[in-house]
Amino acid sequence: MYKRQVSKSIGGSQWGLRCDASCRPQPFGYAHNSSAWANIPFSVQCDNETNGGTSGGSGKFVAKTGCAHRTVLGAKFSATKSGVGLSADVSINATGSVTQHGGSFQDRCAFF
Repeated sequence: MYKRQVSKSIGGSQWGLRCDASCRPQPFGYAHNSSAWANIPFSVQCDNETNGGTSGGSGKFVAKTGCAHRTVLGAKFSATKSGVGLSADVSINATGSVTQHGGSFQDRCAFF
């Protein structure tokens, strides 16, 4: 008889943008945390990634974290940086039931 177990613990993921004293964008954040656990016949995989960029007075930061599980081998969750500047993103390639969170923030610095 198989033990039935699968566990995930996502957590993490923060993103934002601040402007320095010279009015230049400073994207910031983190994704961190992701976890995994499995027992036969389950498989679990987790990953997290961040990416940020600027263009002129604008900036963007992306933070994503997550896990995937399957009742057979082959769960996949892979987070990969893509794009530069304001096209910065995090691409997710997943197989199985996915639990993820995160997002992005884009804004512009300006003197008023």
